[in-house]
Amino acid sequence: MIMIRYVALWALAGMLANSHLLAAAPDGTSRKMIEADWIRQEKVTRRQAAASMPAVDAAIERGRRMIADMRELGASDAAAAATKTLQIVSRKRDILRQASTPAGHAWLKLYLQTRWAIRKLAFSNPHLDFDQLLFVERQWPRHRHQCSHRVGEAQTPGANLVVLKGLRPDGQVRKLLTGEFAAGGIGRPDLSFDAKRVVFSYAAPRRTGDMKYGRIPGHRGGRCVMYDIMEVDVAGGVPRRLTHNPKSEDTEPCYLPDGRIAFMSSRAGRFVQCGDWALACGLYSIKPDGSDIRQITEPKEGEFYPSVLEDGRIMYTRWDYMMKGYNVIQQLWAVNPDGTRAQLVYGDHYRFSHGPITFFEAHQIPGTSKVICTGAAHHNTGVGPIMIVDLARNRGGADSMRNVTPEVGYPEMNDRILNETGSMATRNMSTRHSPTGWYSSPWPLTENHFLVSYSFEFNDNVANGYGLYLQDVHGNKELIYRSEHGSCYAPVPLRARAKPAVLRDLVNTVRQTGTLFVEDIYQGLHGVKHGEVKYLRVLETYPKTIRTTPQRVDVGVNSGWDMRGVLGTVPVEADGSAHFEVPADRQLFFEALDENYLELRRMRNFMSVKPGEVTSCVGCHERYDASPVSRTNVRTVAMRRGASTITPPPWGGGAMSFVKVIQPILDRKCVSCHDGADGPDKSFDLRGRTMVEAPTGYDRDAGPQHSVSDSFLKLLGYVSYIRVGGYQGEKLPLEAGATGSRKSKLMALLKAGHQGVKLDQSEWRAFAAWIDCNAPFYGSWNEVTYKTTHHQPQRGGVSVLRNPNAADKQQIAERIRQLQQDHSRTELAAYLNCGVQKVSGHKGIVITQTRGRGWNYCDTSTVKGLLATHADITFDNEILIFKIKGLTAGKRYSLEMTWWDFNDVDRRQSVWFEGRNGKPIRLHPPTLLPGYARRKQMPGRASLDLLATDIEMKVSVRRNGGANAVLSEIWIRNSSKQADTRNKDER
Repeated sequence: MIMIRYVALWALAGMLANSHLLAAAPDGTSRKMIEADWIRQEKVTRRQAAASMPAVDAAIERGRRMIADMRELGASDAAAAATKTLQIVSRKRDILRQASTPAGHAWLKLYLQTRWAIRKLAFSNPHLDFDQLLFVERQWPRHRHQCSHRVGEAQTPGANLVVLKGLRPDGQVRKLLTGEFAAGGIGRPDLSFDAKRVVFSYAAPRRTGDMKYGRIPGHRGGRCVMYDIMEVDVAGGVPRRLTHNPKSEDTEPCYLPDGRIAFMSSRAGRFVQCGDWALACGLYSIKPDGSDIRQITEPKEGEFYPSVLEDGRIMYTRWDYMMKGYNVIQQLWAVNPDGTRAQLVYGDHYRFSHGPITFFEAHQIPGTSKVICTGAAHHNTGVGPIMIVDLARNRGGADSMRNVTPEVGYPEMNDRILNETGSMATRNMSTRHSPTGWYSSPWPLTENHFLVSYSFEFNDNVANGYGLYLQDVHGNKELIYRSEHGSCYAPVPLRARAKPAVLRDLVNTVRQTGTLFVEDIYQGLHGVKHGEVKYLRVLETYPKTIRTTPQRVDVGVNSGWDMRGVLGTVPVEADGSAHFEVPADRQLFFEALDENYLELRRMRNFMSVKPGEVTSCVGCHERYDASPVSRTNVRTVAMRRGASTITPPPWGGGAMSFVKVIQPILDRKCVSCHDGADGPDKSFDLRGRTMVEAPTGYDRDAGPQHSVSDSFLKLLGYVSYIRVGGYQGEKLPLEAGATGSRKSKLMALLKAGHQGVKLDQSEWRAFAAWIDCNAPFYGSWNEVTYKTTHHQPQRGGVSVLRNPNAADKQQIAERIRQLQQDHSRTELAAYLNCGVQKVSGHKGIVITQTRGRGWNYCDTSTVKGLLATHADITFDNEILIFKIKGLTAGKRYSLEMTWWDFNDVDRRQSVWFEGRNGKPIRLHPPTLLPGYARRKQMPGRASLDLLATDIEMKVSVRRNGGANAVLSEIWIRNSSKQADTRNKDER
């Protein structure tokens, strides 16, 4: 009887369900692809067989949750139909449970029936009001670093913008790009608000030069060149180029509601502090025709993935190392399109152990305070689980965020991460391997439903691994499309959408300052008594604009990687208010000080203001889990007066260099006793005459370990500061007075009058500021030294930017003609364009570079009147070396070269020569190079008299100050003068 009832009910239910199944399912190949995808989902995502009771049970439960969603969204008819089908499926499931040995094919049939019902329901979503989808078809970038996989040079040629009509695997595909534009690389696109145009980043295939992309400073290579911003009509046609800067990455554009286009670019010439092979991108905007480029933000390590919020602000991911380690370094920020009001919106200083290290490709969920994004690793291809974050809740805690694809864990949150209790966090997931697949580029439809790219693959960078899916937060995942030719990335519904609010441009370019107002510094400043704060110290952290060896260098001993300096102080009124001016377009942070100029608490993020901006905050270190009470109706003391100006510190301020600020005080007040001599009245040596390799602590430098003075190391034992390095270090805000000058034994000793030593106000404040800058040794990258000898070449020899292309060859030929015309009485015997040539092209005398790396200072459009042969340089941390062959022994020549200091970081260098058996002889004394950034000086020329002592000689350019030795050109003339030993600098 039981068996008869089972067969009858099965047949009846099958007849009722099959008509629905046929209506929901496409035919042929597409149907097979969908069902195969479901089966693979069970195997990979849930680690079970589709032909099983647990798979059917879970599918039914997910379907019931989707039914509840659809009822709330207004799709009641579809919800009712799905309810009826799931009821039938549930009865059939119950019958199968009673069978003694139900066949696997029966469970599979029931599973597929359930999934078809859910799929039909999913596509009945009222917010799925479009039948066309825009996406990128590409080979998934293989470079596992967010500074790599997002750039044009790391792309594999052969990508396209694709429109899919019909949201199913057999939908009609139309490619927007043809010819050369389909042969390069393509980044994340954006659709105009009227759905008629697409803006995107395009990297043309590299025609000549190095085809291998590598993480080498100054190296330009890869199968594609750098990204430019392009625009194309959805209807098709030839793309329009909006930017073209061959020396920078212009990427990730998005349309702004006022008609401009925002994008990320490396054109500011900044580098990542932990590895200066990587370019630091910042936010810019242009007019629709590509004109009027404006810089919006002040990037430090980099910013990426902008999108527009409904209130008109631009949301983006920002990365900075403000006294922080690798952990918790990339958070969500927002800024007005004019660059004003840049502020953190989520993710700084987590109050939890496990969470994503980065938030990528965030988009606002329409009509809510929530955003959807990828919780990616820093060191993978920008993939991970999908996160939903509520910006209206606690911006620094786990209760504001949710992993809605929990089968995929947080990559890179591994056993090197310390949690807030100081214990080691358990390993979560590999950076590059996931047994349950990877997600990327979500596009929100509702709070619970979204489009997404997903890969089943174990490795995150499988070229054709990613397809497009419709997914919900309950785990229902429906295949939309997979390409046979590559991965599918960045789905965007092809439909018009409402424009966000247009925010007024408040930047006043006539002014060079902004104004800050703090209403009550004590709001959120827990542990500080009212009236205790007397000053705010205004400090600056510096973006990295020069390359160094080592690339990543601790500024002290676990002091962090960001260089810092002091601008001065401003007063805080008795009611806790402050009102003051700060320089615009600088990376600023603040410290609350007591009456003795000792730190009470500090910022560990930077902020910036635009010219003329007036901005304010309610308090200092306000709680992350609650909004402080505002007293904006109260006219504070500071608001009753004009804005204060920053009072520079007595020692003059600027970069906080131990050698320049602290060592002179030690020399004046301490070394009379601390002179290294033996005796009962003597102590450790504070003369600072010995440089030693810095202790590594958490993390070694990325290269030779830097040196610090022995006096610096001696004082560190008496200093309290935040230790950060690698993945370790304090990531939560510290309580007031937990570290810094008020906590340091050194300040207590000095206050007590250590051995009768009395510091004046300037010296006292300098010690306090040094400690509160987190005890750095270096104040700028051009100070960095390590133990080496100048005459020993580094490994690696010489490398150039590229092999000379046609444009280079033409420019070199024109330059040679110009140099010959300038000195018609002498013969130009050899010429080498540094950066793109290793060997000069002349016959007879030959110049060969044997040490140095090619780099491009800037695009020629950056500096008016700049020659292309001056824009390209060669550089080395210590010494550039050239061999000159074919000379006539005993003959005089003119050795000439051009050099300059584009970054204006006080580069000084000298020139030396030697024969095959001779000792080095100085041709040119240490010379300050022409500086462009501050002094606006153009490249200068050095003309040196050279007496050939041999047929083969070596010429070297040595660093005497600044970050490295640099050179733009070097050439030899047959001198017409018989005896002239004077060396002149013709700057």
